[in-house]
Amino acid sequence: YMGHGEEGLLQMLNDEIQFRVDGKEKLNEPASKTNILLQCHFNRIPISADFATDQKFVLERSIRLLHAMIDVISSSGWLKPALLAMELSQMVTQAMLVTDSPLLQLPFFTPSLVEECKKVKVNDVIDFMNMDDKERNALLQMSSSQIAQIASVCNRYPAVEMAITVLNEQGTHAGEPAVINVDLSRELENDLVPPAHAPFYPQEKEEYWWVVIGNPEQNKLLAIKRMIIPRKANAKLSFVVNDPGTYNLKAYLVCDSYIGVDQEEEIKLNVSPQVTAEAEKQTPMEQI
Repeated sequence: YMGHGEEGLLQMLNDEIQFRVDGKEKLNEPASKTNILLQCHFNRIPISADFATDQKFVLERSIRLLHAMIDVISSSGWLKPALLAMELSQMVTQAMLVTDSPLLQLPFFTPSLVEECKKVKVNDVIDFMNMDDKERNALLQMSSSQIAQIASVCNRYPAVEMAITVLNEQGTHAGEPAVINVDLSRELENDLVPPAHAPFYPQEKEEYWWVVIGNPEQNKLLAIKRMIIPRKANAKLSFVVNDPGTYNLKAYLVCDSYIGVDQEEEIKLNVSPQVTAEAEKQTPMEQI
């Protein structure tokens, strides 16, 4: 809701965000206030205590709403809008834009430290984890306690391996289901997946993933599954292609909690013409 005298404060915040709400009259609308508070969250802009309470109210409901949006979008078969909504879930969880450096998810990292990392070709969390210890400590110039906190978060940062197989590749016919097998694996200290590291999110955040099969040329989402990934996981996604031909598809692995961990892999699917009842009755010799 809109509190008394909030318009002036909202206007000040509106001037700081990238996608401004146009027109003073629109600032009176709850949707505009929600928009501004979300953008302040994505850019980590300090706000007043009253606005922080309202922002918390919005954030606590955003993930559930986004998951529901993705379900609705997916049922319509829209690929790009579904992927964008998934990125928005990452932004809500991490209080960042997806265009920001993934390194800003680590404790004590600032934009200036990110720039120093870029100078030594460290552009993401995996690059940072692969650094030599001496080089890393020289770059950070932090206390042992701070370095320990960064290491703890790095150990929770998911590095998932994905392997794709088309199960019925030799026998996929038009009008019949194509089945894509997705094997997933990761390293964990135990079998329990830890909550996402999300210090700017007001609640404990469970880490979910979407596996998506899509046709980017047609902006078509063909199959989707939401899941938690322990040490090993498997997903079988099926869909029907009605017309014969060769299709350049993609498998997407998208996290709802972290930025910079998503993957995509190309799939070439050959679909043969539909087998007619007459062809099925023929013997192998007759078919030759």
